[in-house]
Amino acid sequence: AEDATQITYHWLTNGVAVANECSAQFGGTAVEGTNAVSVYAEDEAHNVSTTNTIRWVLDTIAPTMPVIDGTPKPKAVTNDKAFSFSATAEDKTALTFFWTVDEQKMTAPAFAGEVDGDGEHTVSVYAADAAGNVSPTNTFSWTLDTIAPDNLVITGTPADGSATNKPNYSLSATAEDATTLTFH
Repeated sequence: AEDATQITYHWLTNGVAVANECSAQFGGTAVEGTNAVSVYAEDEAHNVSTTNTIRWVLDTIAPTMPVIDGTPKPKAVTNDKAFSFSATAEDKTALTFFWTVDEQKMTAPAFAGEVDGDGEHTVSVYAADAAGNVSPTNTFSWTLDTIAPDNLVITGTPADGSATNKPNYSLSATAEDATTLTFH
C-alpha cells in the first residue's frame, strides 16, 4: 500500500491473527487441506485497508490405487479385440487418469479401443491429483485368441460310420490350439 506514514501489516492464517507479525513479509507452514492467509494494512492514523486473502489447498496424500472396471476382465481369454475400461480412485482434489494398453496411451477417466494381434495384452492405469501426487499403478492382463481350434479328431467306440448292438459308447476329442481348450 502507498501511504506517507508508517504502515503496519496484520496477518491472519486460516482466520487466526498472527501475534507480533507486522512486516510486509510473512511465511509459515500450511496445514493439510484448505489454507487461507489474509493481510490488511494499517497506517499510523489507524486507517485500515481492505483485507486481501489468498487461498490454496495443501495436498500431500496420493490418490488411492485406481479400480479398473470394464471389459475384458483380468486373466480373461477372449476373441474380441475391443476393450473398454473406466477407472475410479479417491482423493481430495480432481484426478487425471493415465492409461496404457500395450503401446496405446490415453489421459482420460475412460479408455476404449482395440488391441492388435493374438496373445497377452496388458492394461495399466494410475491417477495423479491436482497437487501432483501419484497413485500406485493398477495393472492386469488378458489374452486375445481369435484362432479357432484346429485338427479336431474324435476317437473311441463305436467307430464313425459303424453299426453296433452295444448301447454304451466311449469317445474322446482332441484338437490343437494356442490356449487351453474346454469341451462342452
